[in-house]
Amino acid sequence: MTTRDTLRGPPFECPECGEAYVRLGRHWGSTCDPALSEHQRSVLAGLALSGSTVDGGSVIVQTTTRPLIEWTVEQLGWLAGTLTRVEDDTDNREPIYRLSTPKHWGVERYEGWSSNGPPAEYELDATAARVWWAYAGGLEWHGEYDSQRTATISAEADDRAAWVLRVLETAGVDATRVGKRVQWHGDQLREWLEWIGKPAPGAEHKWADSLLDWRLATTDTTAASDKRTLRNTTALEIARERTSAELTPGKFDAQIDAVDADDVADWLGGGDWDDALSVAGVSRVGEDKLAKSQFSRDGLRRGRDTRYDRDDCIRALRKAAAELGEPLGQTEFEQWAAGSNDRPSRPTIARHLGSWLEACSDAGVKTRGDRLTYADFVDALATLRDDLGEWPTVEQYDELRPNGAPSSAWVYRADKHENWQHAIELAKERFGPTDTE
Repeated sequence: MTTRDTLRGPPFECPECGEAYVRLGRHWGSTCDPALSEHQRSVLAGLALSGSTVDGGSVIVQTTTRPLIEWTVEQLGWLAGTLTRVEDDTDNREPIYRLSTPKHWGVERYEGWSSNGPPAEYELDATAARVWWAYAGGLEWHGEYDSQRTATISAEADDRAAWVLRVLETAGVDATRVGKRVQWHGDQLREWLEWIGKPAPGAEHKWADSLLDWRLATTDTTAASDKRTLRNTTALEIARERTSAELTPGKFDAQIDAVDADDVADWLGGGDWDDALSVAGVSRVGEDKLAKSQFSRDGLRRGRDTRYDRDDCIRALRKAAAELGEPLGQTEFEQWAAGSNDRPSRPTIARHLGSWLEACSDAGVKTRGDRLTYADFVDALATLRDDLGEWPTVEQYDELRPNGAPSSAWVYRADKHENWQHAIELAKERFGPTDTE
């Protein structure tokens, strides 16, 4: 069933006389005839270039992004007309927001632009470019590095590609056509984004400096309780996608510009890089290598292992946890799985259950991420105090801390201690002093 909700509708206010009206054509035909401002003309040009329907002096704009359509209403000002939300509950499609402007003689000049392009004498300005980019532009990353960022605009037909290239040239962009797209990159892309101005609401990802920022901007983070954890985890996933080589801190820093490997290790793994990978559900070794190792053990053909289903994977995780103990690390599981021909590999687990954290959660198995709490730090301090007869120094703690206990770097981050002595004093309050204190 299709439902339509009017989010913005008449009566509207005339910009000339201030009176309310329902049908703009009738009102203007009898009393007023306001002209379009230069800003409105630029916005209309950007919408026409991006493919909005211009017919009979009216513009129809459609998008699934509400912030973007509401921003468009603001940009059009009094020319913005009725805004409707259309939703079909028979499938999982996103609702469509449809903005229809009233008829105006100044809009007619933009008819045919989306298919035939603007007149030869037209020169692109920053406002029109910003609207065009928000609706029709896109960013892609090719290769292993964030610097390999490319701007794209769809151009399947030869005629469309020709006028897109011509319009961009008026703005100083020397773009090229590759397949069904027009694209440009490097300094030209950076200068383009600076020229068109700040991101349009709802299209912020099209101004992203890195694939990490782009992916976070296109991800629904409303349910994420810890945005920094999400950012670091996503950065690790991107780095893993970009290479089949061993994912070391140095390799990570070479591929990801927006996040530092040391910060990732401290935040996710208590200072330990392998623990950070485990918490994020990211393998240190590329899946291609793991899959090859899995199949070489029993002479299976290279490709996906189809011997296991979801229940088999859950049983394997529980069995590994029973034999190895909890929390269960990803590297430990990979080594355990490699020790037998009848255990699903980490890639097989991922195909059935998703990320490492999701897989372990479904199996009811604790991961190292579950133990990164302040209580574990206090327990580790108490253990070392009993062994040493005194509270440990930060150097002693990092050298002697029990397996799985948070590192000193994690402790400083978690509770924002000014120094190690401050951390010890807080631990004393919770656990009590030594016999000699």
